[in-house]
Amino acid sequence: FNDHTKWLLVSGGYSGDLVVENLVCCHYGPAECSCNLVQYQVTDTQCLGVQFNEDESAFFVYTECEDAMHRNVGTWRELFYDNDRSWLQIENYGDVSHPIYMCLGVLSGDAGIAIDDSFCKIDTEVQLLDCSYQQDVENDVWIAKQTRFMFDVETNQMKFIGCEDDNLCVDVKENSMDQTDKLSGVKLTIASCDDATVFQERHFFP
Repeated sequence: FNDHTKWLLVSGGYSGDLVVENLVCCHYGPAECSCNLVQYQVTDTQCLGVQFNEDESAFFVYTECEDAMHRNVGTWRELFYDNDRSWLQIENYGDVSHPIYMCLGVLSGDAGIAIDDSFCKIDTEVQLLDCSYQQDVENDVWIAKQTRFMFDVETNQMKFIGCEDDNLCVDVKENSMDQTDKLSGVKLTIASCDDATVFQERHFFP
């Protein structure tokens, strides 16, 4: 739960201030949030991950699947804020010792500002965006439509749930890349779930 600060203070014997930014998940949004730590296996040995550049930009890659003791860019947080309102996100675990607050999302409109639901289109590119992107707390919109993603356990697919169309999923395709690079760059786009990537397995971490 997002209120684990209260649990730690009452039940864990902690005193003083807690740095809530270093909680394993649930840094944005209302209380009663929960999360899963998972990996999305694409091939026999590779999982979907992220490669960070020196300029702090990022791109998606296939990388070796990890284990619970060595979580890194191939690990993801599935965030559950409010199922009834589709306030769900998929956040990358990152390559540092604290959360990076980067979630799957789509951009649209000028400077990324969505005037309408133009992002609800096939072939829209999926990117890593700040998890609070387009958040409007004053109007009780904790999770913007552009960052609402979930994993469908029945179909083993990532679903984009920010649109009226309930048949939108994430498709993963390889990019051309220097053969000397150990990681394979991939592009994520919105596709019909009938044509989108089906992951081999979804691994849970404790």
